[in-house]
Amino acid sequence: MRLLIHAIENNIEQYTTEVYELFIVFSRRGMLMFYDDLDLDIRELLQKAFLLFNDNQKQTIIEIITSFKSGDEIRIYKNDDKKGFTLILVEVSSIY
Repeated sequence: MRLLIHAIENNIEQYTTEVYELFIVFSRRGMLMFYDDLDLDIRELLQKAFLLFNDNQKQTIIEIITSFKSGDEIRIYKNDDKKGFTLILVEVSSIY
């Protein structure tokens, strides 16, 4: 898979639709919330292709990215000018 991603990366203008579809598949399967080399490669590929997407594709990608929730999230809040931190454990779920 990583070899395919690197091949696409070298011809990004020709494969924007494939990059978009690959991102959709990975997001539907919850495969973008891990921190391995494949996930990093997908995110870097998306970054390079994003400006080449049409407006609908861009909007879909933005919606997916903004809906991501990590397993551990830290919230910062203010109470009477004092800052506090809360670690919130949330379940990672697919948006689809």
